[in-house]
Amino acid sequence: MNGFGVSRSTFERMLRKAKDLGIVSIVNTKKSKGGKGHNVYIFNTIDVLKKRKLTYCENQEKPCCSKDESSKFERETSNLLETSKKKNLNIRKDVNLDSTFTASYVPKEFVQAVKPFFDHAAMIEDFWKSVFLDTKAISHIVEQETITYTAINAFKQSIRGYKRGKVKTNLVRYFTGTFKRLMDRTYSSFL
Repeated sequence: MNGFGVSRSTFERMLRKAKDLGIVSIVNTKKSKGGKGHNVYIFNTIDVLKKRKLTYCENQEKPCCSKDESSKFERETSNLLETSKKKNLNIRKDVNLDSTFTASYVPKEFVQAVKPFFDHAAMIEDFWKSVFLDTKAISHIVEQETITYTAINAFKQSIRGYKRGKVKTNLVRYFTGTFKRLMDRTYSSFL
């Protein structure tokens, strides 16, 4: 599917889960000449959902702190990190920090450009680290503003490539390659 949508098996698995939780009811139809027809999916009201026992603590500000639940939370967090690695994103364990916690050495314009796609301070800093390392040798020749706007342009092109299924390895690596290519053009115009 070139990175767009979900596969049929994923849809069917989620459909089975929704049916088990009582969210959806499935009615099979029959053709007038005999044989099976299409399925009709009925989304149930909230009253039907209340039959299922809730598994979280109600009216409590902090999550329950039993050993079983804390280990379950740790497993879910590690599953989230594994999923993000499978999707070619390098989100580190500090996933709770949004873009407002981005380090001060990252230009605000760059943060504003990346924030709609990755509202994680660590991810934004990873993108900027590759910009910093690539421009360290030429930062005294090329203005910081030019570097920032080239990085923003490279990020936009990288997101476009990602959405079109062109990213084969990792989005930060793809961004780095795109930035290097654009920066080489910019740098050669200064010479």
